[in-house]
Amino acid sequence: MTLETYARERQRFRAQVMAHKKDRTVSLGEHVTLLFEDELTIRYQVQEMLRVERIFEEQGIRDELDAYNR
Repeated sequence: MTLETYARERQRFRAQVMAHKKDRTVSLGEHVTLLFEDELTIRYQVQEMLRVERIFEEQGIRDELDAYNR
């Protein structure tokens, strides 16, 4: 999403992702929790990084995607 679109959709999208993460989280005792990532959770992380760092240029977006695509 563009930064403008994400700003409008962020609250709804964040609620969707947080609910989704609950089903993908497993606690192993009181000190370890596993979160199984997927396309939606990674998309959320990328969108948040772009928002926080105010990245909107194509090369900056490509750099973020390259970092997460590994």
